[in-house]
Amino acid sequence: MPWTEVTEPYAQPPRAVGPLTAPGDAPMIDLEDRWGAIYEATMEGNVDLRACDTVEFRGSVFRGATLVGRPDIEIDATNCSFIDCDLSAIRFAKLTNSVATGCKVSGTDFGSGVLRDVLFERSILRMSVWRMAELDRVAFNECTLEEVDFYEAQLRQVSFVGSDIRAADFDKARFEHVDLRGVGELDVRSCRDFRGALMSADQVTALAFLFAEAAGVSIERRSTD
Repeated sequence: MPWTEVTEPYAQPPRAVGPLTAPGDAPMIDLEDRWGAIYEATMEGNVDLRACDTVEFRGSVFRGATLVGRPDIEIDATNCSFIDCDLSAIRFAKLTNSVATGCKVSGTDFGSGVLRDVLFERSILRMSVWRMAELDRVAFNECTLEEVDFYEAQLRQVSFVGSDIRAADFDKARFEHVDLRGVGELDVRSCRDFRGALMSADQVTALAFLFAEAAGVSIERRSTD
């Protein structure tokens, strides 16, 4: 039997997650060119990025902000805090040492991106795309992940504490120290291999049909008539 004795934490938490307040002494905001930048600034309200193809966020705090950008924009954010923000329909190519608290993350594209030392807390992540993304020391605390696509993603040191996962696709994803025990509702629509993930015995039972499908087991369907 694949029982394991766990030394807590099973997944390492994010390190040095973003500032709660930006320094603000000499902020730099340049959103007029194709390559934009927001450094050490505090941003609120609508943040219009539509003139930019690529934007770098460094050491900045976004409070109640809505990011508005072109569909093909790429954002590279480091050491940032997003508090009560709307991050929907934006593409993050890189997100490191950052925190998103109370955010709406709907239709957001992290595909083929890199997320390292990131904390999502009390956020709603709906129909977000994580295909072929690399997640390293990422925590989802008290979040709702619904219809999320982790196809061929690499998840290392990832935890889900007090979160719900609904209608998720983890097909061909690779796990290394991924802690699922804290998930309340766990609804995975597709996953062929959970090696490297840790879950409770109750969660294994709830995913019995998924495991049977992955193992190629046929299950009899009985009529209720």
